[in-house]
Amino acid sequence: MCRACDGVFPTAQEHEDFAASAADLRRRMPGRADDAHFLDEISDLDRQRFGGRSPEWGHPKTREVTKQLIFGSEHPHALTLFVMNCWYDMREPYTRVWTLRLSQLASWIAGETHHADGLKFAFDRRNTAPHAWRTWQKCGASGFESWFTNTVNRIVAQGSPSGRGNFRKFVAELIRDLMRPNDSLHKTVRNSLVSGDYGCVMLKRAWMLAMFLRRDQGIIKCLLERHVQRVEGGPDAQKSWYVDNIFPEAESELPVDKRIMELGRELFEDLGMTKEQIADAAHRWGLIHRRAPSVLDALFFAMD
Repeated sequence: MCRACDGVFPTAQEHEDFAASAADLRRRMPGRADDAHFLDEISDLDRQRFGGRSPEWGHPKTREVTKQLIFGSEHPHALTLFVMNCWYDMREPYTRVWTLRLSQLASWIAGETHHADGLKFAFDRRNTAPHAWRTWQKCGASGFESWFTNTVNRIVAQGSPSGRGNFRKFVAELIRDLMRPNDSLHKTVRNSLVSGDYGCVMLKRAWMLAMFLRRDQGIIKCLLERHVQRVEGGPDAQKSWYVDNIFPEAESELPVDKRIMELGRELFEDLGMTKEQIADAAHRWGLIHRRAPSVLDALFFAMD
């Protein structure tokens, strides 16, 4: 059970307070990436985000739509809808993605027939529609929950006994199976993540979705659990997924986009850093301080 199930959905005020905390930390953070106080504060901000209260979903422009179509929905494809809509969060304001694009995608799923051309409604349709169509081809019949269950249980059976690399292997499967990566990206994934090794894979959407699914302890976790428990083998996959020595949280890399690029340059005090350099810097930061690099993603809300 979560807040959405209990009818106490995250509020606009909670979102505003969370964003204000992120903005306050941003004002004080330059040059402090390795400072003990910064580490405590960014970890606290991350806990506010993923610890169960889910304040980011209380945004006043998106909360009613996401509550109706995803988190408070009993629709059998609510989880698949969430996953597919994550692919549309590209080169458009996330408030538009989680309102207009979400509604368009929900209508497409509810239709009697499904064609790839019907998914070409976003600004960056050349990239988003192929990912969504690929996901629907894999998950339209049995749901993302079946894909998730089979993938997690297979990685557990074949993966590292220590858990090292298992989360990266999951991200690799997510990219290779549910998305349409270009040849260059496919090669990078094959040469690193498939083996469980770190690779600087610049595909924000895959890392963002994996971060949501693994690290959230609130309404996203509840959404995942409600759907996965219906699948044979689902309870085993669900149990394994949240065990740190099976799917280590520390392997959740920082999803880098335009905002995080600006914030990363401020944090690491190098205005010329590329996306790849910021991702690498965050990876090293996580190793040094024993934190998931995606902890830094909470700073995204400093620019809300």
